[in-house]
Amino acid sequence: MGSEKPKKTLTWFMHTMKSIRNITFVCILVCTFSALQGQSIKLDSLLKALKKAAHDSVRCDLYLDIGDVYLSENSDSALYYYNKCLTLAESKKIYKKQAVSLRLIGSLYADLGEYDKVMDYYLKSLAINEKSGDKTGMGRCYNYIGNFLSYQGNYDEAMEYYIKSLKISEELNDKTGLSIAYNNISLIYADKGSYDTAMQYILKSLQIDEELGDKEGMSSSYLNIGLLYSYMSEYDKAMEHYLKALEIKEDIGDKSGISDCYTNIGLIYDDQGNFDKAIEYYLKSLKIDEQLGDKDAISDCYLNIGVIYANQDNCNKALEYYLKSIKIKEELGDREGISDCYSNIGNIHANKGNYAKAIEYYQKSLEIDDELGNKAGLSDCYSNIGRVHADQGNLDKAMEYYHKALYIKEELEDKKGKILVYKDIASLHVAYARKVTVKSSAWNRHLNEALQYGHKAIEMARDINAVPFENEAARILKEAYRELGNYKKALEYADVYIATGDSLKSMSIADAEAKFNTEKKQLEIDNLNKEKELQQSEILRQQEIGKRQRMIIFFFITGVILITSFAAFVVQRLRISRKQKRIIEKQKALVDEKNILLREQNEEIRSQRDEIENQRDEIATQRDMVTEQRDNIEKQKLQITDSINYAKRIQQAVLPASAHTGSIMGEHFILFKPKDIVSGDFYWATKIKHWLIIGLADCTGHGVPGAFMSMLGISFLNEIVSKKEVTRPDEILNQLRTSIMEALQQTSQEGDQKDGMDIALCSINTHTRTLQFAGAFNSLYIMKRGSITNNKDEAAGNNISIYESSFQLDEIKGDKMPIAIYENMTPFTNHAIKLNKGDCIYMASDGYEDQFGGPDNKKFKIKQLRELLVNIAGKPMREQNEILDRTFENWRSANGIIYEQVDDVTILGMRI
Repeated sequence: MGSEKPKKTLTWFMHTMKSIRNITFVCILVCTFSALQGQSIKLDSLLKALKKAAHDSVRCDLYLDIGDVYLSENSDSALYYYNKCLTLAESKKIYKKQAVSLRLIGSLYADLGEYDKVMDYYLKSLAINEKSGDKTGMGRCYNYIGNFLSYQGNYDEAMEYYIKSLKISEELNDKTGLSIAYNNISLIYADKGSYDTAMQYILKSLQIDEELGDKEGMSSSYLNIGLLYSYMSEYDKAMEHYLKALEIKEDIGDKSGISDCYTNIGLIYDDQGNFDKAIEYYLKSLKIDEQLGDKDAISDCYLNIGVIYANQDNCNKALEYYLKSIKIKEELGDREGISDCYSNIGNIHANKGNYAKAIEYYQKSLEIDDELGNKAGLSDCYSNIGRVHADQGNLDKAMEYYHKALYIKEELEDKKGKILVYKDIASLHVAYARKVTVKSSAWNRHLNEALQYGHKAIEMARDINAVPFENEAARILKEAYRELGNYKKALEYADVYIATGDSLKSMSIADAEAKFNTEKKQLEIDNLNKEKELQQSEILRQQEIGKRQRMIIFFFITGVILITSFAAFVVQRLRISRKQKRIIEKQKALVDEKNILLREQNEEIRSQRDEIENQRDEIATQRDMVTEQRDNIEKQKLQITDSINYAKRIQQAVLPASAHTGSIMGEHFILFKPKDIVSGDFYWATKIKHWLIIGLADCTGHGVPGAFMSMLGISFLNEIVSKKEVTRPDEILNQLRTSIMEALQQTSQEGDQKDGMDIALCSINTHTRTLQFAGAFNSLYIMKRGSITNNKDEAAGNNISIYESSFQLDEIKGDKMPIAIYENMTPFTNHAIKLNKGDCIYMASDGYEDQFGGPDNKKFKIKQLRELLVNIAGKPMREQNEILDRTFENWRSANGIIYEQVDDVTILGMRI
């Protein structure tokens, strides 16, 4: 019914599953236990080292090493020692060991197929590494998480984690980490069909492994390079790299890696039609996988054995193995593997003529491959669906699906896939020709198309030594030439068909499977016999130990009797002399005791005296140090304060003098309260002919930075108004904004500083009392005499009016953009208002309304400021200034607490 989809075994870098040990621990082991080095450390040596280990960190590393030794043989024991490390590391807060053990436990659960636990352990390990700033550990975690996501088919998310790992490895110049990241990125590209890009990354990984002499990494790289060549149907190169990988895997004793090599070598033989060799290697792989309990690998073996049965037309057996495989794939959540099983089960139903059932399984496979972005899987599904339509006589529909498949095969440069589609299209053209009742041009065209695609298929099959495909292509060419009446050519390809068919005959897979089961049972019997021999040997050893122990007991008892007799004699002789000595010793002891007591008292007195002197010297030294530091700080503070005070004099010099403002502004007040010595707020006034121009600005920041900005603003205003004689407020602000942006080199690029200022600026015609106003965020308040007592809704427009008693407060709002770079920079708006004699105007920065204080320590707020201005509008300007200043100080001194001034405060009031 067409080609099957055997599972290719993708081998992740095996050393991603190994922990990275602390180099200090390695040094300790080299110095203390010279035999304990690298991966060759024997289990008994590690256990001895564990008993002698004095440091908790060393014990943690030994637990991890013992777990690694058990990893390939006994997963339960490995898990036990990893958990021992985790418990010790948690209790002693050894974060690096804690993170490594969590990562290894997660990896072990992944090998055991317990996927609901895996990500939890990886993320816990990552969190600890991030908290402790261990970038090497973070890079390893990113790889582990990427491997797990890739296995589940989440290639895009996996790639994100691999890129994170790659960046950290580049930053740390971690060559092992770089090799791992390159390898894993290569496999993502391979899954997506980008074989050239995949090859570039895997060759980078191999180069690093060879530089490091990392045999484990080299073997995994060779295996994955072979896999890429296999995808590209370059079987000789694939086999060459598989055998290189196998040689290293056997040398380092990596059983799981050996199994992967066997599987992929079997796939080469399968594609070439050498089913004897294919089944031989599949069964070798299965034997190892069953010993290791590797569910994923066992599932792949079942799938590959099912393909062999299907190739020999034993559909029932093939289906039996496919169902075994898919059961495990579903347990493991392996979506790509599930898709492969669906496709192969669909082939079985198609071979049996159950076309509706076949299409159902193909569609299931197609949906998964589409979600995963698996182009190779998609093209295989299209081919299989095309064959079903061809078998049902829907030739046009079949041709449509074949060309969909061929487009992807050519994009992926998949030689094997192209052969399959070429022969399917050739066979379809033969079927078209047979439907034509009269030998017409259409009949001739279809047969020529069949020959064209058939020759492409057979030439490419011979090129890659794929005998089964050559056999199928020869059959189609034979039929096409026979339809054309070219019996000589038909006979030629009939001979090719027969010859290649004979080479495909092999022993029954059932015989091979029976042989495998027999060997398996014999191995179990040998193991039982070996266990009995060990038990008998242990019994004999215990008997020998018993004899030795009895002899030791006999000699021990005899020795004790002799020693006891001699001791009794000696004791009797010594008893008399001891009596005599006892009196002398007692007297001597009294004297010695008094001498010792006296020496101790003298020593204690000397010790206390020395300690007091040391403490006195230390206190004096610390006092001198503190005094010196205090003096230095006070000196520095004085210098800084002097500098800032001098800056204040400069700032005050550029601000309009009270005499100057009085002469041009008439009755007015300026409440100016810097938060620090110098201010980020400034006020400015000048007169050009009959125009009085007044401004109040709030610059970004306060203190020295704000003062610099205020000096800049005053300088530009003097240039624009005094020199250029620009009097319209909107034009002044437009030019001011341009000058600020140029001075601060502000552009629209992201990351540029956005310093600037908010400002209210008005021009008053002293002849007509007409006021023009423009603002950047800041408003102008106009107080007019009135008699209405109601409020306008602030949301109704830009201007706000508050009527209170005999005064009306109008607010003219500035544009909502600053004097600086901004996302919305339109020309500023010019407002014109007619004023009457006695009206008052006010400008203010936001420092007054933002001040915290009052009984509840809240902001003063703009509403309260407006009400205050209404209440004092009828008073003289000097008195208004005093009331505003007093109110501000009382607000921030409520409840007996003086709250810090939060910002510079400036309010300007003027009566017309």
